[in-house]
Amino acid sequence: MLYRNIGKVTANKVWKFVSAHPDPLSAVLTDDLLKCASKTATPGLRKFRVMIDNLIDLPDEKSASEIINIILESGYHECLQERYTDIESRKEDLSQLGNYSEKFNSIEEFLSELALLTNIATEEDGIYYTGRDGDRVILSTIHQAKGLEWSAVFMIWCSDGMIPLARALKDPDGEEEERRLFYVAATRAKDQLYFCYPMFNYARGMGNTVLSPSRFIEELTPSSIDTAD
Repeated sequence: MLYRNIGKVTANKVWKFVSAHPDPLSAVLTDDLLKCASKTATPGLRKFRVMIDNLIDLPDEKSASEIINIILESGYHECLQERYTDIESRKEDLSQLGNYSEKFNSIEEFLSELALLTNIATEEDGIYYTGRDGDRVILSTIHQAKGLEWSAVFMIWCSDGMIPLARALKDPDGEEEERRLFYVAATRAKDQLYFCYPMFNYARGMGNTVLSPSRFIEELTPSSIDTAD
């Protein structure tokens, strides 16, 4: 759970309480909500109320990125530090989600797109695929692809800053580890391998930035690759 000492039992009590109320959001802000929690879980439930109150105070034209930021600042950062070792990676994922959400005109449009993507992707043994059996596109992370091979492989986001990741370069051995991952991904292809990267990337507060191909691509023998615009 997001807040300390709030487990499944407390969460179920909270859910039953608010779902039985004619105005669930108003119910969250009442003192009766705190009766759902034990003494140790009460501080976490109070933080939850503050987060909901901050979300309610947002203007009607609020963006999905504003909602994401409030959730991050209302306890999720602490949750990451307590439970995970790949904190920066998870923060970067959420930041990218916020950037992606800004492409939509409303929260409803953004959520509809996410629902569509969720329906398209089906999880099977950690690998995501679409289409019919025998004729499908498999979506995988580099780590999930270890030990597997395909006739054709498309490596996306092959730009400097993504592979290698900019934050990985802060570690003395970071670039070499990223090079190893690049090798793992590239050797999944039996017949055809495609390196793909966007020319621009949009980031909040910075606008569009020009991207360059991964330095690992530049290390390849020129005669071994074909370049396409």
